[in-house]
Amino acid sequence: MRPETDCTPEARYLQADAYCSDDALNALQAKCVHHRNLENGDAYERFMNWKRQANEILVLTWNAYADLIVPKKFDCIFCLANPQDYTLVNYELTQSILLLGDLYPINSIEQGHKHLGVLTFEQEVPAIFGWLHQEDGSYCKPIENREKLGFCMAHDLPAITERLEKVAKLRSQYGSEWWKYDEYSN
Repeated sequence: MRPETDCTPEARYLQADAYCSDDALNALQAKCVHHRNLENGDAYERFMNWKRQANEILVLTWNAYADLIVPKKFDCIFCLANPQDYTLVNYELTQSILLLGDLYPINSIEQGHKHLGVLTFEQEVPAIFGWLHQEDGSYCKPIENREKLGFCMAHDLPAITERLEKVAKLRSQYGSEWWKYDEYSN
């Protein structure tokens, strides 16, 4: 287990490259119906009975940076390719579904794993989500070079931006072996 407090500021963000339509949500709930986990029964019931509201969105997150307890508050959404494009807004990750071969609604985010996450906003879902791929439930092959968004606290964004810019520079200079020249990776 890796708590968030063990993460440096430049690593404290979740990333997503897709959000789910209502048709995709229905397909996911149908798939999940056979995988009730008694330990996380409340998370299972919450997800199975959930109907998306206008202020909610279901996103696919990748490689969580730490173990996080749900609900988890954030206040910044940014474009990973260009972190200067960001939106400041209060929101919460209110549900988590672990993707581990099958779907497991749980009350946490597990470090290093993929999850589906319900983001709940005080008002409407921000327009920045229009940059993401919308999954409609057909689950086609992964799309290369999708736009990705990051979810963080605004006070961590400068460190995240600096890190993302450094990695981009190393990639352009050294290609796929960029990590060999990065003191953070070594």
